[in-house]
Amino acid sequence: MLSITVTNPTASQTAPTVQISIGTGTNVAIAASTLSASVLGAGTAQTYTTKTLAQSSIQQNSLNVITITLQPNVAMSDGDIITITGLTGTQTATTATLTVGGTDAATFGSSAGWNIDGTLTLTVDGGQSVSNSGNTVVSITVANPAATQSAPTVSVASSGSVAISGQTMVGSVLDASEAQVFTTKTLAESSTVQDAANGLTITLRPNVALAPSDEITIVGLTGTQTADAGALTIAGADAARFGSAAAWTQSTGTLVLIVASGQSVSR
Repeated sequence: MLSITVTNPTASQTAPTVQISIGTGTNVAIAASTLSASVLGAGTAQTYTTKTLAQSSIQQNSLNVITITLQPNVAMSDGDIITITGLTGTQTATTATLTVGGTDAATFGSSAGWNIDGTLTLTVDGGQSVSNSGNTVVSITVANPAATQSAPTVSVASSGSVAISGQTMVGSVLDASEAQVFTTKTLAESSTVQDAANGLTITLRPNVALAPSDEITIVGLTGTQTADAGALTIAGADAARFGSAAAWTQSTGTLVLIVASGQSVSR
């Protein structure tokens, strides 16, 4: 038994008829006969057997971790390029060095090319490879669209030693179907007596966490006798989240709460 290694055709073909013989000029002469196996038909195209997408957030304007899972049916080597197109609608600016995370980030040097038109370019790093016997899993973080959209059709292709034409990926991402809202927004007062002090209790809960410097503006608290103040005292269990003070405008009844340094408002 012996073997040789050759490179298959670039496209499917009818398996050739292969014959073997021993010619004249030797001590043995065997007439040509057909080998009993079918080879070199190249019936299987280079493809992705796994090509899925998943996302961490459906909220508009929020950061969204897109997880990409791929497995080609032939191993890819350093310098090969995977191009994913159709990741449209994000608010993430074009960059040559978008951070790549996930289990197999090092396969691509933990970085990728990104264009705001929705094109992600992953290049297999030196000394690395993409296996054809297991999944390669990476992730990128982008900013979701500002408004809901139909989930785009996303395609993946590759070039280099492994050439795979564009194939539609499985999974719905970037639909941004959920607006950022307050799921709880209530007011209560301590007094209905004219000219009396009145404690207004404000209860809020957004569906996205607020970070330092984020502002909450409440308008329409009109008719009070409380003068404008740049630092109206705030009380209550969560006063420290806003530095225990807020800006107040009497004429419009506007209260501006700013999340203090080192604080947050949970979702």
